[in-house]
Amino acid sequence: MSLLFDIEPELPPAPSPALLQLVLASAPQRDLVLVLVNEVYNAPNDSRLNQEQLLWCQRLAKALAPDPTQMNIDDPLHYLRAWVAPAIWRRLRLSFARPRVLEVERQPKLMDSQGRLDTLWQAALWRATSAPFDDAPHAPRENSSHVLRPHD
Repeated sequence: MSLLFDIEPELPPAPSPALLQLVLASAPQRDLVLVLVNEVYNAPNDSRLNQEQLLWCQRLAKALAPDPTQMNIDDPLHYLRAWVAPAIWRRLRLSFARPRVLEVERQPKLMDSQGRLDTLWQAALWRATSAPFDDAPHAPRENSSHVLRPHD
């Protein structure tokens, strides 16, 4: 089974408190975290965010040290993949749509400062999990039939 999912038969490293919070977050909270991360890095003015959330993202983007690569990445899973250890990514990717994960993995892994990524994910997780439920973006949910499965 581990060969089908490309997961080594070993225990993954212990998750950080922030990663554990992401894994335990509800689907709307997780969606909000991803939208916030994307907004901080790319500033696309996502229409799913309200004005207060957009302002929060702009302020966080200014507070973080500038990214030396400044690439335009449209999927926040690239930043998630860069933030977590490879052994954790191999497991975490199973909770996202297969075509989306495959597209992310076709690209080289981002090389961003770990401190910057840590700060960004912790801040986005705090914002998403402390916000009232009404603040969650109305993003389309991923189709559960598109997650990675052994028969794919």
